[in-house]
Amino acid sequence: MDCLKPIDHDRAQRCTGATLSFLSSVVPKTFDYARIDEGDAPRLARMKAPAWTFIHGPRSSLSSSAIRKMAKG
Repeated sequence: MDCLKPIDHDRAQRCTGATLSFLSSVVPKTFDYARIDEGDAPRLARMKAPAWTFIHGPRSSLSSSAIRKMAKG
């Protein structure tokens, strides 16, 4: 999914994908052998630990600050 984050009224930048950078951090690399396919996520509760998956969801083009501001009302 393509994601653009507004910089100002005339410019935008590609989202950096903070959620995807998680996959290259220490814990996912350490437990890569235990990662299951996202489609198999319903089986996680019945699997022996460690078992995990990364569930990709819709991404917002809003900044985190804008989302927090909207949540506060």
